Order: sequence, then structure tokens, then C-alpha cells
Amino acid sequence: MIMANPDYLYFDFPYEVNPEERGYYWGARFNSVYKVFTFAPENLAQNAETSTDRDGNNMSVTTPDVPMPKIRGMQGQTWSETVRTDEQYFEMAFPRVLAVAERAIGTVHPGSLIGLLELRMISSLIWSLKTNLKRIMMSLLQHSDAGKS
Repeated sequence: MIMANPDYLYFDFPYEVNPEERGYYWGARFNSVYKVFTFAPENLAQNAETSTDRDGNNMSVTTPDVPMPKIRGMQGQTWSETVRTDEQYFEMAFPRVLAVAERAIGTVHPGSLIGLLELRMISSLIWSLKTNLKRIMMSLLQHSDAGKS
């Protein structure tokens, strides 16, 4: 089963509840990055406990009598009937598609969005510095030596 439910994985819904936000609201009133990032595909009852429907009402939870099929993947959708330009597409898809990727690989815990993003940014910065440190040091040394001559 490839999970593709509209409440969390449709990117043609607005990011926030605002009449000026682009998108539809037939399935979910909004799909913020945080909402997508905290989606628990392996625990749908948890999502119902922490979310509301498109009208802002609490969702009800009913445990099925049969086990849920094994989820083999997740898919985010951007329906294009309201998308007219490349910029509009990228605005609707990013960064939500990155949140879907994180949830699909299951490496994060819901509620850790800020900490994770900070960690990823710091990790990227460290990797970049590590990768370029020799070049940066050589450049600094060349400028330092040039001033001595």
C-alpha cells in the first residue's frame, strides 16, 4: 500500500487557514509543514487524536477489527488545476515534500521539527566547513602571507 491521504499528503491545500492562501480545502483546511512533518503514517489513530477536520471539528477514532495493511511507501500530491506557474508549483510543494520524505523514511519523531531542522542545518554547515576547510585555510594563509611581503 502506498499512502496518499489528503489530510496530510496533498500539497494543493493552503499552508495555513487564510483566505489569501492558494489552494483548496475540501479534504483538509490546511497542510502546514509542521502538520505534514508530525504525520504518523504507522499510527493513524494518533493523527485523528491530534488533528481536526476541515471545519475545525475533532476527528473520531475507531479501531478497526482487521489489522492495517503494511505501508510500503508514501506519496505527496500536488494537483495542478490551480497552479499556473513554476513559482506557484514550488511554493505549494516545497518545503512540504521534504517533510514527507522525512516521515517516509521514519528517522524523526513527531514534535521535533525545530530541533531536527536546526540539527540538519548545523550538520550541513559542519559538512560544508569540513569539506571546504582546507581550501578556506589555504586561502587565509595566502592572504596572510601576501600581506607580509
